[in-house]
Amino acid sequence: SPFGDVAGADGVWHHPAQANNAYIFPAVGHAAVLTNARTIDQEVFMVAAEALAQLSPVEEIKKGWLFPPFSQIKAVSAHIMAHVCEYMVSTGAGTRPEGVISYHDWKKYCVEHMWPADQRPKI
Repeated sequence: SPFGDVAGADGVWHHPAQANNAYIFPAVGHAAVLTNARTIDQEVFMVAAEALAQLSPVEEIKKGWLFPPFSQIKAVSAHIMAHVCEYMVSTGAGTRPEGVISYHDWKKYCVEHMWPADQRPKI
């Protein structure tokens, strides 16, 4: 985040983060591609936000950290994408790939379709 840490009235320090730009929008976009979604409705963003919230332990929130560490972005993105993919298919906005049935199948499918960060394009 471009913003510095902020102390709350209770003395707890909060660490602003870029939830939409770092966690939500990339996961929603990738889920839309993986499901061949025809539309992206507003509820998709609530599904993504709720999935992200599942990964924010109360202990960390009490310390002022609202989101998981960015060092875990691949696992966090897979979790969010899997939930968004399930939602898109359940509403008819997207299609389910063959062999993908459960949340765990979706998560595995999402990881398998991520760009490996250590791989550089060959030019």
